[in-house]
Amino acid sequence: MSRQTFLQGALVLMIAGIVTRIMGFLYRIVLTRLIGAEAMGLFQIVFPILGLALTLVTMGFPLAIAKLVAEAVAKRDVDRVRRVMRISAACVLTSAVLCMSLMYAFRDVVAQYWLTDPRAYPTYLAMIPVVGVIAVASLYRGYFQGIQDMTPTAWASILEQSVRILSIWALAAYFVRFSLGYAAMAAMVGMVLGELSGLLFLIWQQRRRARMDQIVPEPAPTRTSEPMRATLRAITQLSLPVTASRLIWSLLSAAEPILVLRALEMAGVPLKQATALYGAYSGMAIPLLVFPTVVTSSLATNLVPAVAEAQASGNVERIRHRLSQSITVTTMVSFPASIVFTFLPRRSPGPSMETRTSARC
Repeated sequence: MSRQTFLQGALVLMIAGIVTRIMGFLYRIVLTRLIGAEAMGLFQIVFPILGLALTLVTMGFPLAIAKLVAEAVAKRDVDRVRRVMRISAACVLTSAVLCMSLMYAFRDVVAQYWLTDPRAYPTYLAMIPVVGVIAVASLYRGYFQGIQDMTPTAWASILEQSVRILSIWALAAYFVRFSLGYAAMAAMVGMVLGELSGLLFLIWQQRRRARMDQIVPEPAPTRTSEPMRATLRAITQLSLPVTASRLIWSLLSAAEPILVLRALEMAGVPLKQATALYGAYSGMAIPLLVFPTVVTSSLATNLVPAVAEAQASGNVERIRHRLSQSITVTTMVSFPASIVFTFLPRRSPGPSMETRTSARC
């Protein structure tokens, strides 16, 4: 298998990210017109819970896998690659099963104290299976990232988005006739189907083009005798700091819909209108705002294994070159994007004073 260079891998991820985000914008526009901003709000209410669950389940393991696999491949240490993958799979699968079980067992508690709109309850139930699917897919993504082959990950993301769009349109168009809650649930089911298709594609690609005998045709003659406990320690030393930082962000994101909707209610906005406003904010405005991050996230994804490989080879100059390339590209994208977002948006009307006054009455 021919390995990709740093910029080639980043470019593949950038193109895939741009394609999927443009597809995402189009489907959000059509979906919003199909089921309305209020149903989009119901979908977005449970989405931060998914982020929190995935942070706890994956525990930063994909990043650790990428770094450790890249180092092991650079040293032709096939045994360590297999140990890293086995231990990571056991930990992530165990935490995924535990998390999904707890999410279902405490579903009534979540509905009462966390979901600010009771109509989001079916969407929450439909969300539970996707935790396991994304958790398993993250292992394969970390593996492909570690061997610096970004093409399967890129195609998987495009396939996920395509299946998600088609299934969401079909399911939402059918279930919207029953209620907005069921329409939001259908959107979540479409997400499950999309993630599942991406996972199956990654499994197929790993068996077709990324087996260890293909990645390292001539392994190192000496077998490493590192015990499982030492490998687990190396993984957790990388994953736990990442988990801690992401957990803070996930907790804030999970609290966001509660705080925003309660604040709107206190301001006199009815619950249905508040849900619609939150759907427009989190489902339409925020995705547009973070669109330029497709470049920086692609660079960050590819930078970890590239630096790990150079470090394992003792090539300090290559590390400096990779960092310089990343900073240059990030600067060229971020500053113009900031200027565009600062000066081009037009002011959009919010709830009128008459609406808020009548809501109080």
